[in-house]
Amino acid sequence: MNEINEIADRLKEVRKKSGKRQQPFADSILVSQSAYSAYEHAKREIPMKVLRSLVIEYNVNPAWFLLGTGNFSYLPEAEEMTNIAAKLEI
Repeated sequence: MNEINEIADRLKEVRKKSGKRQQPFADSILVSQSAYSAYEHAKREIPMKVLRSLVIEYNVNPAWFLLGTGNFSYLPEAEEMTNIAAKLEI
């Protein structure tokens, strides 16, 4: 399995853990349902703005999402979260 397929599988895992169908999940990360479907089926690369939304909305660990390492959840200290938000221009 190639890297984009692995990331797409992890995206689907996040959605399934959220208990949402594609449309409500896509809405929650501010993308269209058709774009989301393309990400989940590895037809399009997942943009950084989607990763930011996953971190913010679902506490997804970026290392887990992109590399498959570490824990699913990302629960940084408050100061670290502020620094990350600033770097992501949130």
